[in-house]
Amino acid sequence: MTQQNSHGNQIQDIPQTGFFGHPRGLGVLFFVEFWERFSYYGMRALLIFYMYFAVTDNGLGIDKTTAMSIMSVCGSLIYMTSIPGGWIADRITGTRGATLLGAVFI
Repeated sequence: MTQQNSHGNQIQDIPQTGFFGHPRGLGVLFFVEFWERFSYYGMRALLIFYMYFAVTDNGLGIDKTTAMSIMSVCGSLIYMTSIPGGWIADRITGTRGATLLGAVFI
């Protein structure tokens, strides 16, 4: 397929499709997101075990319901902070500044 630019020259499109017609970068994006979610849910499970195991078993010794409540609040805050974080990134720091601050805090 050819197109014309603003000077009247013809430009030939190079197809950017990869696996089953998807863009090439989608595979990388999929695997990054997959492993991020894997580590997130895995860490949540490990933290609950750590909180309610007895101190003699190298845990914190918190009862199960309190440990699950703490993890529920933590999980809720993770998703709810994206709203003020997005506002700060849009209005105050910009995309690069927000990414830099996020990398520093993580």
